[in-house]
Amino acid sequence: KFNHSKAQKRLDNFCTFRTSESVGAPSWFNYEQDRLDIFMDFVRTKLISVLGFTQEGVMCLLMKAAQWSRWIYNPQELYKASQTWNDFLLCDERVQIGGIAFILDLEGMSKRDFIKFQDQRATKLSTMYLQEALPYRIKKLIYLNMPTFFELFFKAASVWLNEKTKSKILMLQKDLTPAYESVPGLEELMPAEYNGGNCSFEEICEKNIKEFSAAPKNYLDFGISVDEAKRPSDSKNLMRVYKDLSPELMGISGNYVKIEDEI
Repeated sequence: KFNHSKAQKRLDNFCTFRTSESVGAPSWFNYEQDRLDIFMDFVRTKLISVLGFTQEGVMCLLMKAAQWSRWIYNPQELYKASQTWNDFLLCDERVQIGGIAFILDLEGMSKRDFIKFQDQRATKLSTMYLQEALPYRIKKLIYLNMPTFFELFFKAASVWLNEKTKSKILMLQKDLTPAYESVPGLEELMPAEYNGGNCSFEEICEKNIKEFSAAPKNYLDFGISVDEAKRPSDSKNLMRVYKDLSPELMGISGNYVKIEDEI
């Protein structure tokens, strides 16, 4: 499946997205603190856990959306912190080869909190980075316990998804059987709360913290720079255009009028 030109293009997009204000989001990768410290702080929130690797070498991750609440008033900090997690994964050769199965459990996410996170530009850029630039393989994207309001949002945002990404998405409620069938070995890695063969989510997170704490201090210290003046004309605009969503896709705004209660 390896294609040198496609790999080269993706690496180009990866560097451009992280450095170009006009194309990407360099602010997500500029930190005043040590990047490994930010990563470990993020790991300790227990928002995401590495469940382990399947026999086929696929890394399985579980995110609990109920933990998003601490970033409600500053979603951009979540976007920045999550990039240290992506970079940590990039440094693991096993991820490059076997790929990732990502499970997002939306149980406990209220519509009120979800709306506070909505930033069309950030969502669009995140989708672009995932599809066009991140140099690791996404094997499966599994959305679990999906509330109705998220389904509406997902339908609107799916205009940005290419067919390859769409083919990797599973949208489920409680029954994980389709996920287990599509990712052999996932059931053994899922936490006990999901009737999986692993220990509890809390225990898995504690194991992650202990393991990741052993990373070398400079593990995430890789700088990226791009000199656009030297870019050949045939190597410009390698990422496809992601158009803004129509406001009507998420409903038409109305005016709020207070009505006196009847006695």
